[in-house]
Amino acid sequence: MREANWLVDMEAAEAMGLDPNRVPWIGETLREAVRAGDIPGGVAVVSRRGRRIRFACGNAVDDETGQTRVSFDTIYDCASLTKIAVTLPLALRLAERGQLRLDEPAASHLPALAAAEARRRPGAAGERMTLRHLLTHTAGLAPFYDLHSRGFSREEIVDFICQAPPEAAPGARVAYSDLGYILLGEIIAKVAGRPLPELAAAELFAPLGMASSGYLPAPELRRRIASTAEPGAAVGSAAPGDPVVVHDENARALAGFSGHAGLFATADDLAS
Repeated sequence: MREANWLVDMEAAEAMGLDPNRVPWIGETLREAVRAGDIPGGVAVVSRRGRRIRFACGNAVDDETGQTRVSFDTIYDCASLTKIAVTLPLALRLAERGQLRLDEPAASHLPALAAAEARRRPGAAGERMTLRHLLTHTAGLAPFYDLHSRGFSREEIVDFICQAPPEAAPGARVAYSDLGYILLGEIIAKVAGRPLPELAAAELFAPLGMASSGYLPAPELRRRIASTAEPGAAVGSAAPGDPVVVHDENARALAGFSGHAGLFATADDLAS
């Protein structure tokens, strides 16, 4: 195994209020995980008080082209980090502008949900799920459905989620759900009048300087993207010249971008 890349500025560590003698432990922990075979590689970033220290270790890709060492430029399929790195801040940004109200019914943006709620609880407006419920995983939706093997269109996927029986009343419990964030992504795009990838790029990635972040990475970025499959498998199943394919199958069924998954980014960008 190759040695770790360490970019540890001890002066920066002190400025961040960290013990410089303990900072290397972060890199050692990462390196031990690689040595033990728990992970093929990884990047760790610690950011505080406007300063940053970074560690990188191991391999990003291990396929027929050979091993590619992890670097600070390695792009990762961020999976559910999409929820807090894209969907949550976009929802709050729209709320700040008055384009969304967090306590308004989600059904006011989704006709299929309005119809389903009317069938299930006629006249019980107080029990309708709100945007706040969706954001806080308290909407009562199931955690997950196989949406990718049904041959659904994007609209059909959203309608299926809206019409599926809830597992609890809104606000009754906290239960992590991909489905709620799929609906949020659709609501945000509808309210903003722009597709989610375009909206996220304009409202988040560009202003924050997240130059290596986005949905549907271009083919030329393929060699920078860490593999999400077993050795011998491609980074994504896209044909040469096509955008890299997200690993999450439901996000893939949603054309590669959704409120719950689909973001690709570097560790540095996520720390921005």
